[in-house]
Amino acid sequence: MNAVSTIPSLHERLLQHVGDGAAIVDASGVIRWSNRAFDDLVGVSSEAPNVSLSKWLVNPTAVEALLAEYDGAKDRPRSAVAKAISTETDLLFLAYPGLPGESCMLIVRPFQDAVSSFDRTISFATRDGVTQLLNREAFEEILSTSVAAGGNMLVVCASVDQFSTINDVYGHAEGDSLLRVVARRLRDCVDPKAVISRLYGGRFALLLSVEDESQLQHASANKVSKLHHAFTIPVTVAGGEHTISLSIGIAIAPRDANTGPELLSAAETAIRAASNDGSGKTSWFQPKMLSERRRALEIESDLRRAIVNNELMLHYQPKVRRIDNTIVGFEALVRWNHPTKGFMSPAEFIPVAEQCDLIADLGTWVVRETCRQLAQWRSDGLNILPVAVNVSPNQILTRSIDGLLAPLAEFGLPPNCIEIEITESAMMDRLTAAPAVIASLRRAGVQISIDDFGTGHSSLSNLRRLPIHTLKIDRSFVEDIEESREAHDIVATIIAMANTLSLEIVAEGVETESQANMLQLLGAEIMQGYLFARPMPGAKAGQLLSATSPD
Repeated sequence: MNAVSTIPSLHERLLQHVGDGAAIVDASGVIRWSNRAFDDLVGVSSEAPNVSLSKWLVNPTAVEALLAEYDGAKDRPRSAVAKAISTETDLLFLAYPGLPGESCMLIVRPFQDAVSSFDRTISFATRDGVTQLLNREAFEEILSTSVAAGGNMLVVCASVDQFSTINDVYGHAEGDSLLRVVARRLRDCVDPKAVISRLYGGRFALLLSVEDESQLQHASANKVSKLHHAFTIPVTVAGGEHTISLSIGIAIAPRDANTGPELLSAAETAIRAASNDGSGKTSWFQPKMLSERRRALEIESDLRRAIVNNELMLHYQPKVRRIDNTIVGFEALVRWNHPTKGFMSPAEFIPVAEQCDLIADLGTWVVRETCRQLAQWRSDGLNILPVAVNVSPNQILTRSIDGLLAPLAEFGLPPNCIEIEITESAMMDRLTAAPAVIASLRRAGVQISIDDFGTGHSSLSNLRRLPIHTLKIDRSFVEDIEESREAHDIVATIIAMANTLSLEIVAEGVETESQANMLQLLGAEIMQGYLFARPMPGAKAGQLLSATSPD
């Protein structure tokens, strides 16, 4: 109709281009202005200005009541449904505050479109966009209602162990593809009535009910076993097959919690304990986990401050050639002198750093501090020897190699004075992406060693794919080498593998002469452990270096 308008011209132009019908209607129900979409939907003739809206409706009563009762001061719009005479179409009318002196503005759209739009809005609000599982908010609402209703139930939190690495290395598209595979397998493992949600990232949650309380633990274990088994089949990512695993945390109602939020929190606390135990593990919630988690949060907060405030320090443990006791290098080991707790063991704060993504920042600090110490030794006129630093695989797989090696250039050091140590288990978990990154490091002149070797699942073929320099025999085998035939044979096999691939061998954790002699007989030439020296501050390590430096 577009009668003479009382609304600002800019608003009028905008309203002419929206998909919904819009009209200004006064208190008596007369249309004072309408856009083209309103005219088309309601059937208003452009030659009939300033006419009553009721004239164009089959059943105008609801709309007339809406206009009569409408109060523009109310916070929310009111609605009514009526049919248009011209099309017999059900229309939804929404009344909003109009201009001063006007009754209201009416927005109109086909009722079926409004229903579809509402359905889409509800789906968007409750579903995860990647997997189409419930999102966290919807899951928490269902969980709270279920727990309040009573009965035996459990929440299973499942985290995809390799998700972060796959997402970082191959990109979000491949990460999303992996999430959809995980969602399908989870649905296939549980009853169709089970409630499944993607909480965030690679973490999922399942709400399962168990009728028989006496069988709760057993039934739960069976369900969890099915989940783990479902992921023994490799998943295709970026054209290659990857075997992924789930770390699972479980909490049971009413034993572990009396409310939905508490139950989910308990399951997520348990999953952290499972992740600490290694990939593919399951942990049941225990009350002591809460105190352990609080302790971890304190350590995380303090560690962030410690990295910034330089509260950390490095100690250096020499690596020795057994035949003549010559020092051939060092390993840098981080220590923390906490301002209130004193010296803290790396066994306490390193796992926390790994969980909260501080491990890469810590690794960067260790590399820079090692380079600073090497530069100091050189300035003191000492011969500098290679120093091994422990680095998280995530740091070299997801961060710039140039950034990692920047301290070498900063202090004017050659690349071969740094040796990067990565644990065997961590390297094997990331074997697909690792060779190219390690090759880049080797091309830059940095040596690579595999730490704790023998504890993972390396094979000769896997080792051939990795351009590494050194294998470090794990201290657990060195400790048992005299009493355990199995440990003796494992060490002999590792040394044979290293010789086949022309790799250097370092035996760590050597504490007795008899251990050293047996290792030497098996072919291990370089050793590290308390038998030769404990880790020591940089100044004391420099004194050891002075014996091999020129006068």
